[in-house]
Amino acid sequence: MGRKRDSVTVGIKGTRLFPSQIYKALYEFDEITGDFQLVLDSEHRKDILTFRVEVVKESNVNSKDLELKIKKKLENMFPDFKDCVTKDLIEVKIELLNPNSLPKTGAGKPKDIIIDNRVLV
Repeated sequence: MGRKRDSVTVGIKGTRLFPSQIYKALYEFDEITGDFQLVLDSEHRKDILTFRVEVVKESNVNSKDLELKIKKKLENMFPDFKDCVTKDLIEVKIELLNPNSLPKTGAGKPKDIIIDNRVLV
């Protein structure tokens, strides 16, 4: 299993992402619960970031539309992050999940918010 931590550095520019920043970006969307998990992988020296996000039960969401909105919000919040996406140095994926799909702690918070499966060289 990958490393688990409270922040992560991604891309060639070393953009540092903190869960609190990601929560802030996701907070604006009524269609999601705010619970997420960030899974990092790498392929051919490119970081692949998969944001696993829970949607609210009552939401009749257009998945592709919401995925694009979330990507744009993250890119706008982190200029270096946007630059890395534009230059194809990182890939961002959004995975929409049903409510309570993510493993939770005893307090009901998402467990293992950041999972880093990248192999260090």
